[in-house]
Amino acid sequence: LARLQADLAAKEQALAEGQAAQAKIAELETSIAELQSRIEALIIEITQQEEYVTVATDALAQQSADLQAVTAELEDLLANPTEEDDYTTRVEALTAQKEAITQEVNALQEDVSSYTSTLEGYKAQLEDLQAQLEAKQVELAGVQTVDLNALQVAVDEARQAIEVQEALIAELEVKIASIKLENAKVESRNVIRTLTYLTQADKDGLFAEVNAQTSIEAIAPITQKAKDLNA
Repeated sequence: LARLQADLAAKEQALAEGQAAQAKIAELETSIAELQSRIEALIIEITQQEEYVTVATDALAQQSADLQAVTAELEDLLANPTEEDDYTTRVEALTAQKEAITQEVNALQEDVSSYTSTLEGYKAQLEDLQAQLEAKQVELAGVQTVDLNALQVAVDEARQAIEVQEALIAELEVKIASIKLENAKVESRNVIRTLTYLTQADKDGLFAEVNAQTSIEAIAPITQKAKDLNA
């Protein structure tokens, strides 16, 4: 029984470890799926942000070219003043156009800087998520898979073996108790037989009392009573 109990304890420990490993696997698989989903969503964001940067950069290049052209035209006009009636109007118009384009260029530069900063942040997040994903995948690969059904069957069989053994022990204990009781009765009857001053009728009555007992503890008082009667 002790051997079977030790075997059951070992199998229950193996089952508990297997259940813990299975739970760990499920937890890691969930984490991996969540990380993969976040990475996919982030890649979409990065692609979109790259488009923003490209569009803003192209617009900035175009506006910068326009600003350069307007500036050159304005500088040329200022360097060569004329007496024409529309000279002042042309200078004012080019100056206003230069200011408007300058504002647009500044705004586009801010957009490009902002989009680029956001893009770099997304890429840093992506690297971090990919590192987390790789770590989880490595951890998952290190968790040993187990057959929980087989472990549970082994535990159930060990428990059944213990139940059988305990039943056998209980049966043997009953038999042993019966033998001990019978031996006690034999010893008591033998003592009573040796008592010289008791009649056979006395002895037969005492024998009947001894035989009727169902516990060893109840026999000793009868034996003592016989000795007292004999005295």
